[in-house]
Amino acid sequence: MKILNVVFGLTRGGTERAAVNFTIGYSKEGHDSRLLFTRCDGVRRLLLDKNNICIYNYEDELNKVAAWEPEIIHLHSHGLNKQVVIELKKLLPKAKIIETNV
Repeated sequence: MKILNVVFGLTRGGTERAAVNFTIGYSKEGHDSRLLFTRCDGVRRLLLDKNNICIYNYEDELNKVAAWEPEIIHLHSHGLNKQVVIELKKLLPKAKIIETNV
């Protein structure tokens, strides 16, 4: 299954940690699990890179996300802008959306 995890950043916070853990966990279970961050890159990228996780930047790579066509969008919603969610729904109308707010 193709799962896109969406989080506002890759810095040190708990929401970011949860998003990274879910992304890696889905991958270890055999899914094509990737992550899209919407605002700030950060130190959590190192762990994603170590686990060979594809990372997308919302500002520059939405076209790549659309071409990949994830089946599930997992929103880690703390700090996400409502407009991001609206844009993802329009871009990926077939994807199912789930949400976690830690």
